[in-house]
Formats: sequence, C-alpha cells, structure tokens
Amino acid sequence: MLLLKIANKFRFINKYESGLMLLETVLATAIIGVVAVSLLGGMSIAAKSDFIITRLSDAEASARSQIEHIKNSSYIDYSDPDHGVYELITVEAEYTMEVSCSPVSPITCQPLGPNEDAGIQLITIVVRHNGEQVTTLKGYKVRR
Repeated sequence: MLLLKIANKFRFINKYESGLMLLETVLATAIIGVVAVSLLGGMSIAAKSDFIITRLSDAEASARSQIEHIKNSSYIDYSDPDHGVYELITVEAEYTMEVSCSPVSPITCQPLGPNEDAGIQLITIVVRHNGEQVTTLKGYKVRR
C-alpha cells in the first residue's frame, strides 16, 4: 500500500513535466557539442605548436652540430686563394643548411678583405625546412 502511494506521487509529478525530458536532452547535447568543439580546437592548436617546436628544435640541433664539427675541423686559411671549405654534416631530407665563413679582425670584429685572414673566422649557419628559413646560428672559429 505504501509503495502504491509513492508510485502515485511520482506519477503526479511526471504528469506535469511532459516534454521536459526532450528539452533536457537537447540542452545536454548542445552543451556537449560546445565542449567537444572547444576541445578539438585546442587539440588542433597544440598539434600545430608541437610541429613548430619540433621543427625549430631539430634545426637548432643540426646548426649546433655543424658549428661543433667546424670547430673540431682543421683551420682553413682564407688568405690562400685556393682555400677549401668546411665539410657539411648530413641533415634530414627536408632540411637544408647553408654555411658561410668570413675572416674577421680580432680587434674590431669587422670582416676582412679578400685573401686576408687574421686567425679568426665568423661562421654563420642558416637552416631551412622545405625552403623556409627556420634558424640562424653564428659562432667563431679560431686558429690554434
């Protein structure tokens, strides 16, 4: 008997709430949609920033490796007209590396003229990814 009274109370409440279930469902679906779109947008931005950071990190690591390789190589005297060039290291396929070397004055750090070398060189490395410049790194090579 007690259960019948409780069941009748719920029937009374449900009788005046017809149609609210549909409204609640539509509202919940809309909220879930807004949250899902926001999360997907955030994930897209995170993936793009991860790609950019990875590209920059790889380019910078390659440039640092090239600088260290040049520093550990034999000094090339640019006062000799038949001077060679420093050897390039290999990089990943989508990266290219440009190395320029210019002798500089140890006093003023200004570039010297052709066929002059005072024992210090400015090494500039430009790393590109699919043709787009990613990073530039400069360092000095000293005759020892």
